[in-house]
Amino acid sequence: MLRYILIVAAVVAILLVGGVLLGYLVMTGAFTGVDRAVAAGDPLPDFTMPASDGETYSLEDYEGQIVVLDFCSHLCPWSAGADAQLAELYEEYAEDDVVFLGIDSHYDVDLEEITAYVEESGKPYPVLKDENHAYADLVGVRITPEILVTDTEGRLVYQGAFDNRIVPDNAGSVNYLRETLDALLAGEPVPRESTSAWGCTIKRGG
Repeated sequence: MLRYILIVAAVVAILLVGGVLLGYLVMTGAFTGVDRAVAAGDPLPDFTMPASDGETYSLEDYEGQIVVLDFCSHLCPWSAGADAQLAELYEEYAEDDVVFLGIDSHYDVDLEEITAYVEESGKPYPVLKDENHAYADLVGVRITPEILVTDTEGRLVYQGAFDNRIVPDNAGSVNYLRETLDALLAGEPVPRESTSAWGCTIKRGG
């Protein structure tokens, strides 16, 4: 009887560990088939996209500035949960001329829906519509929220998570975006060039 109980307990433990691992892999986009396509130090490809404020934006418009690209989705609790802290950093670094742009790459979310969310939530920077997730595919973004940062020469210096939070609505103890911006503004190397973003996979069409 004891042997049977031990076997059952071992099977349950294996299933639990396997479930946790599977959940982690799903939340990091490991099964999307999309690989990071731009390495730190590479120039980030240009884009032209319509945005929630009715304007059209291109990356090349911000030559000579630090740019933060927030791949986001109002449908993702992890992304929406980071909005408040992202807004704080947007305000904090405004005087340093740091540009923040959101990008929504979900294939089934239109610009009207994005605009409604931005207006309702008070997100302080525009969210661009990445039609058919073309730009996310080009740069290898799999998850929302996922952050890309370029230096003043347009080179990618960081790609990954916003911070190390373990629940959607609670800020993590390490803010990767803040440490990246502080290093760039101080003329120092960034502490880390990448981290594993995790949250909700970008919904890609067939």
